[in-house]
Amino acid sequence: MNITAKKALEKLLCSAENVAGKSATDSNNSFARTIQVRFNQSSFPDYLGIVTHAEKTSCNAALRLAERDGAISIKWDTRAGNFERIEHIRLVDGNTLATVLGVTPRWDTTNAAAMAFAPYLNTHPVLSNILDTWRKGAPVRTTRPSKEAIQDWLDAIRVVNACRETSKDNQTDTPIKRLSIALFSDSKRIEGISHLIDVLTQGKTTGLPRNEEEIFQEMGLVKFPPTLLMAASQGECNRVIVQLADASVSVAAPYLGFPPQAVVAVNLPQKSMTVLTVENLTTFHETAEYLQCVLKSSSPILLMYTGGMPSPSWRRVYRKALSSLTEESAVWHWGDIDAGGFRIANKLAEDCNQCGHVLRLHLMNVAPTSSRKSLSDAEISVITAICARHKWGAEAQSVEAHRSAIEQESIPVQLPTTSRVFHCR
Repeated sequence: MNITAKKALEKLLCSAENVAGKSATDSNNSFARTIQVRFNQSSFPDYLGIVTHAEKTSCNAALRLAERDGAISIKWDTRAGNFERIEHIRLVDGNTLATVLGVTPRWDTTNAAAMAFAPYLNTHPVLSNILDTWRKGAPVRTTRPSKEAIQDWLDAIRVVNACRETSKDNQTDTPIKRLSIALFSDSKRIEGISHLIDVLTQGKTTGLPRNEEEIFQEMGLVKFPPTLLMAASQGECNRVIVQLADASVSVAAPYLGFPPQAVVAVNLPQKSMTVLTVENLTTFHETAEYLQCVLKSSSPILLMYTGGMPSPSWRRVYRKALSSLTEESAVWHWGDIDAGGFRIANKLAEDCNQCGHVLRLHLMNVAPTSSRKSLSDAEISVITAICARHKWGAEAQSVEAHRSAIEQESIPVQLPTTSRVFHCR
């Protein structure tokens, strides 16, 4: 087909697809005769730019064939002679036009997607937003309506549903490659559709994209079994006892590691205690070392490393520790000052509320001495919404004032119960 003619027909079909996306009738042709492409400088300058008579004749002939097939009608400029110059083309039948071009129209693929998604709309309402976005011609996380994209979303739904089903029965972690092979006979399939899983788990198409680690750990998908690291201030009266199936272990200096699924209970001293969770490994090690410098008369402290976004198995142990606390105990979290850091804090706060405690944030309202990057408006919106939910006013004000992403490792170690600052050796 002549290149200019094809471009004109594609422009006409695109207009038809956009109108169909706004129409309740969607795939019928009730709107067809209102859609046209004018061959003028503002609407379609390509036609006016044709240089040779032979090329124009070829273009006109291709469009006349499309008219003969019943896809379009042509309005000719009679002043230029018979079939010499086109004023405009108008849509007659969108499905026929798509056939002429050898493509599947968007309304067919979105209708196919709607049928494929229908069984899952109640459990995944965001699918309706995906369909609406596709109908308007916009992508969702780089996907546009096609057989391949529909299958990608269906596979993402299978992953999320499988994880939800697992979490009903227990709070253990699932090796990501094992689940990927079980569902798709492909160890890398789940990682290849992580951006779609992110949309389904957030429940919105406009959410900030998250990294794979955060997405998967929240769902309980792990690349390797995690180790729960714990440290505690020492002293006979401050002993933290971790109960395993066949043993009771005192958390000794500088720290101990446990498989989360093996922990039966966490027994804390029956008096006021401070629990501090730490997002990053470097800061955990530095803080664990600092705990050994704290005077024995200080309030006892339990330190727990979240490993980024905590997994369901980690959160199960965390809730067991919280349930062992007295009402006077304080619960804190220290993490990165960015959207991911506050999303982690949000999950921990939910667990605290469930166990009758209130989570406070440690050193997450500091002024930046160095900054990894500036926070975008969207990131600040996410952070301030989380802060409003948990009444973290000082942190919200600090983020709005400084608009900087601050890594936890850039802040000197300091415990919530002391004003002394520790600089690692």
